[in-house]
Amino acid sequence: MRIMMGISHPQAVDTTVIHEGQETAAALAALGLTESLLLESAEWGLRHAFSCTLHEPPSVPGIIAWGKIVRALRDRLVAAKWQSNNASNYATVISPTGQDAIAVAAGNAATGRASEVVATRTTKGPLTRSRTAKNQLSLFEMVAEQFPSPRALPDEGVRTWLLLHYVDDEAEEIRVELSLPVNMDETGRVTGWQQRIILSPIPHLPEPFSEDAPLAAEDVDDVDIDIRRRA
Repeated sequence: MRIMMGISHPQAVDTTVIHEGQETAAALAALGLTESLLLESAEWGLRHAFSCTLHEPPSVPGIIAWGKIVRALRDRLVAAKWQSNNASNYATVISPTGQDAIAVAAGNAATGRASEVVATRTTKGPLTRSRTAKNQLSLFEMVAEQFPSPRALPDEGVRTWLLLHYVDDEAEEIRVELSLPVNMDETGRVTGWQQRIILSPIPHLPEPFSEDAPLAAEDVDDVDIDIRRRA
């Protein structure tokens, strides 16, 4: 485990805890997860997106990747007593304890690279901002438990992690990480993190499925759309 020092907000010092290498399995196990489950889910969703061509509308590949990764996570985790949740059209899967949830988002080129500053690739909506704010309050609660003060902090409930993915065509790999957001910048991108759990890269781009049914995309919030499509 190591801590990255930097500035994610003009008035806040970023001390992100990064888990990588041999620490990844233990960090995921604490959440009731495995690396293989997360990687398989990301790969399965992206394989669907890669089946798109330039004849699809520009938003379709990203919507498909997002939706199929969410589905893959749910398919695998429901058997372990996790629960699907679509409150306010924000798709997550929630742990059996109710303490942690996972949402899906595309990351920038720093995704999966512990030495670089990761951010979501696109701006996020009010639902992600609300979840990020709650994660920040949860961080304050952890500090308050160690250093009690007379003023109690409110119980904001579940922490929402982001399963970030990035397709690197030049390196011919997909990079994935599970990270806990606590800050968004002025452009609306998530740039501050309490924890980053770095997963092993998928060494080869997955083959697309030959056929796939269209994915309904109505009332979807916080969808990333910048997925490279085949000609």
